Amino acid sequence: MRPLLRHGQAVLRDGQYVNRPLNRCARLMAAAHGGQILMSDATEALVRSQLPDGATLLDLGEHRLRDLVGRMHIFQLVHPDLPGAFPVLRTLDAFPGNLPLQVSSFIGRARELKQTAAALGEARVVTLIGVGRGG
Repeated sequence: MRPLLRHGQAVLRDGQYVNRPLNRCARLMAAAHGGQILMSDATEALVRSQLPDGATLLDLGEHRLRDLVGRMHIFQLVHPDLPGAFPVLRTLDAFPGNLPLQVSSFIGRARELKQTAAALGEARVVTLIGVGRGG
């Protein structure tokens, strides 16, 4: 079991509850380990002043979660009666998937980057074609 805290209003559609908070909650739950209680920064702000005696919140930092744009700031509930040591969260930061890490950037492409930025300022769509060249 992976308890977590997240808040938001769900909408009933075609017999199922759907909304962004539920999706974010599912992604947060997938990052947790059994017995680990996690919460997002939005929930942390609501509960910080109402924690029971002996309970604290451990700031686990910002993490990228599957299917979410941007990063989520995650906190873990810590209490003497709860397990405290867990492996690293199962996030895209720890397990980036099967794509290789980017080993270089647009080194030597400053002129091309400026041209592309200028083209994007003039048109809604810009198509880049051609083969990459060695750095």
